[in-house]
Amino acid sequence: MQLAEREEILSNNFTTKNEFSQHIETIAALEDISIIEAITDYCKKNNLEIEAVPALLSPSLVKKIQLQSSELNLMKPKYKTNGAKL
Repeated sequence: MQLAEREEILSNNFTTKNEFSQHIETIAALEDISIIEAITDYCKKNNLEIEAVPALLSPSLVKKIQLQSSELNLMKPKYKTNGAKL
């Protein structure tokens, strides 16, 4: 995403990454959905490319997304099993 596009998105609704991230967390809590679903819904409703979202997220929300992703088995584990089968 171009810097100008990112600044336009933030200036339209939010002034910081934290404000955008708080909005996403609020959507997730109010609608009782995951953060990932809240982001997807927000992008659909606002004609925002999903690829643009990482530049808009606060570091704390990124960590929450990683945690949810691993809990839902959407991410590979970060540890190595040294060839052992689980």
